Amino acid sequence: MFRIRVLFSTTLLITALLSPLQVSAQAKKPVRGSSGNGNNSIAQAWNLIGRNAPKVQTAGTKKVTFTRQYVCFNQDVEDSRPTPNPLLTGTCESGQYLYLFQFTSASTNVKITISQLANYSPDVAKNNYGVMLCDNPDPVNGNTTEICTTDPNDPSLNNIPAMTVTGAKNKTSVTFTVPNFPTYAAGVDNQGQGLTLYVLTDRPVTPGPIQLLQVGIQ
Repeated sequence: MFRIRVLFSTTLLITALLSPLQVSAQAKKPVRGSSGNGNNSIAQAWNLIGRNAPKVQTAGTKKVTFTRQYVCFNQDVEDSRPTPNPLLTGTCESGQYLYLFQFTSASTNVKITISQLANYSPDVAKNNYGVMLCDNPDPVNGNTTEICTTDPNDPSLNNIPAMTVTGAKNKTSVTFTVPNFPTYAAGVDNQGQGLTLYVLTDRPVTPGPIQLLQVGIQ
């Protein structure tokens, strides 16, 4: 707290001016660095499903283009394990999945809903949602295999939009309300270009069909 004696009315004015800035800063977080998920040399252990071809989603006058990629958070792609279980092929052995979605758009105030989740609630303390940043472009020790947002000219993250994030009451979806989509620089190799959102989930480790997530906008 500032140790300055001021009149009560002045204190109220300062508080009113600062409050919106504090809320905005909180809305920009959390973020993750892509190299924390693994580097290029062990991509076979964490890169569950590589980046897909761009898809377009529209709703009225709003339009977004996006790609997706699925990552095993604990670097435990089943087929990379020493003794893989063939019934679990195409899964993460621990059941922890990091879902990545990279968006570009000229639209504003877009609600992006990621659905088909199971028992999921956005939780800033768990860092289980947010923006994935490109943090190490080194081809050996870094990660250029994963889609991420690169903004080398903005180390303070001012260009990350002040989004709001809400979870569905039935815990099957999460909605990111994005006020605008900044034009980010293109990344290296497979990093792509655009605002990259992530959702981290825990799912049961059982044989059976894998549920692919759905993306919708409003």
